[in-house]
Amino acid sequence: MLKVGIFANDSLLLSELVETLNHRGLSILTNIYTEQGFLDSMDNSDFVDIKSIPEKFNDDVLIVLSDISKYIERLKGFERKVVDFSRTVRGVRYVSYISEPILYCLEQIDIDESDVFAIINVPAAVFGKAAVDDLLNQTRDIFSFTRSECKVFDKMLPFNYFFIRENDHIFKNYLLFLKENLEIDFELRMLPVSTGFVIDIYGECEIDDDKIFSERFVGSLQDALESEKVSYFKNNKKITLVGDYLKVIINQILDEIK
Repeated sequence: MLKVGIFANDSLLLSELVETLNHRGLSILTNIYTEQGFLDSMDNSDFVDIKSIPEKFNDDVLIVLSDISKYIERLKGFERKVVDFSRTVRGVRYVSYISEPILYCLEQIDIDESDVFAIINVPAAVFGKAAVDDLLNQTRDIFSFTRSECKVFDKMLPFNYFFIRENDHIFKNYLLFLKENLEIDFELRMLPVSTGFVIDIYGECEIDDDKIFSERFVGSLQDALESEKVSYFKNNKKITLVGDYLKVIINQILDEIK
């Protein structure tokens, strides 16, 4: 078992990761490093120790979930493994980068880029805990006839479905990221769910069962979220991928630290 350090300023992915590490017995102690004020709602426990950013990291493996640019000098000379989801770690000898889940899934499929179109439906989890809080608060507001102050979404997401345009300021950076990294044409849409994503791929492409995907028809998004793998099923020239956004990230991380 490892002494694991995690740098994070958002508790959504962090909480799921810590629970998975402890459940699978992969860590004897998880040190969480955060900037002041970001994780005030999380409590220290027997398996988790929340600390400020140290002058020097001494963990067996360091997992970086948030932008660590301001503290990159403190990573210099770190000779153990860094697993980086933020893609902000530089100048470290042993670093593995974790891919964004939508990009990761599409990169694993044999696609004819010139003949494929995708409809990408993403969950609130793309924008972290603040976005999921908005989803929960807005849902509560609908039934209590109130209106909470939004953190991310400036329009109602519950029971709704956003069709994303390039001038939507909330999605601008994420949409630009996908366009820069995907070689296929696509539309981006926002689902009124916390962590589930759905991708419909039209055109010529091949996908095989492996450690990432499992071929099975699912009757609901909830069915798909109960699986560790990304479910897929075929319908003529369409393939549908259904999975849990956080699990795709966490499974990549676990592959790097086992």
